Amino acid sequence: DFDISTDARPEQIKAVFQRQCLLIGRRFRLAHIRFGHKVIEVATFRSGENVSDLITQDNVWGSEQEDVLRRDFTINGLFFNPLTKEIYDFVQGRKDIQDGVIRTIGNPYERFLEDRLRMIRAFRFSARFDFPIEKESKKAIYSLCHQLLPAVAMERIWQEFNKMASFPRFAQALIEMFQAGLLTTIFPELKSLSLEDLQNKVAPFPYFPLHTPTILYLMELF
Repeated sequence: DFDISTDARPEQIKAVFQRQCLLIGRRFRLAHIRFGHKVIEVATFRSGENVSDLITQDNVWGSEQEDVLRRDFTINGLFFNPLTKEIYDFVQGRKDIQDGVIRTIGNPYERFLEDRLRMIRAFRFSARFDFPIEKESKKAIYSLCHQLLPAVAMERIWQEFNKMASFPRFAQALIEMFQAGLLTTIFPELKSLSLEDLQNKVAPFPYFPLHTPTILYLMELF
């Protein structure tokens, strides 16, 4: 799963691909490049500064070192150069992969307040790779969980549940989200549940048939 980024400005990308390229977005333009039936999204490296809607300002754009500081987790902060086959790691992402840990890039409170959905994504990555969430990152989630809604659309939360349900540790992810206060923020009806009740409800998950719809997993909680 790759994101494609470049130091070329959107207008420069458009000049190269011409009719194949459509520039979208208001504040930060992205290049959508069509190859047959596929569309490849290409982003220009950005700085972490807050800027106005004037996308022509130079301080919108940055280097790969600046761009990575805006991203969510260190394991997602690796750059691969397809020409030289080099990996650029400015955030110790390779070490966290080797150590098996989910850690935010920089201050976890800042990263989660930039996009509160990242709190759920932390548990999704934890479920996918069986990596624990690093202590300070988890502490920030416990502190900020009540701010998830209404800042994040339910459609985005549902997408995370759909992805999470495909991993063997979905039941454990729900338990950990419950302990962090995220699950009861999303589903206030579950506040009356004890941890033991929830553990009993998700215990059968490993025996569900493959490709069980996500909604059937979640119905078990109620």
